[in-house]
Amino acid sequence: MLISRMALPALACLFLINFPSPVEAQGPHIVLSCDPMSGTYLVHVSFSDPGAFTHFDVTVDGVLTLVMASAGAGPVNVLVPVPGSGGHYICVSGAGGGVGSGSTGCCQFVVPPTIDFIRGDANADGAHNIADVVKLLGFSFGGTPLLCLDAADANDDGAVDVSDPIYLLMWFFGPGPPPPSPLPGCGPDPTLDLINCVSFPPCP
Repeated sequence: MLISRMALPALACLFLINFPSPVEAQGPHIVLSCDPMSGTYLVHVSFSDPGAFTHFDVTVDGVLTLVMASAGAGPVNVLVPVPGSGGHYICVSGAGGGVGSGSTGCCQFVVPPTIDFIRGDANADGAHNIADVVKLLGFSFGGTPLLCLDAADANDDGAVDVSDPIYLLMWFFGPGPPPPSPLPGCGPDPTLDLINCVSFPPCP
């Protein structure tokens, strides 16, 4: 009888060691896919929401950049800005939901430098004139290709449409303002948007 009483505490310890508390369990695994968008400092991040968390913390190079609420189980797609060209890593961590510590998924990638351009020079000939307006109208109504959508985005609203040739005409003949930077010289796009620049020969 004495041996049995002494063995009880030992058995209880073994039980605790072999069966950890559910609170210590790791949350569902998160697998990320990161796809840098050409000509921009934006990265398309996708993963599958397991539906076990209330929100996700998104960090870029270890810095908290975005907090996203969970919309329930299913695919998640989000654009995440990065500080510039070069190597970066993005991590997404699940949080909340009462499932213990959330899992973290990370991905590493390299963002190439963006191409310098001159805003408003839609035909990329190094000058601003009526030929840029003609080029923009050809793109908007005839599908004429453009080398640099960023340069064609004269009003810097993140899109190339009929408002851009109107903006240039107002600048050429008054009283409209000049296009935003980069102007008059070459430079990178200071605005994060979804358009890019494939080539701009006038800029080195």
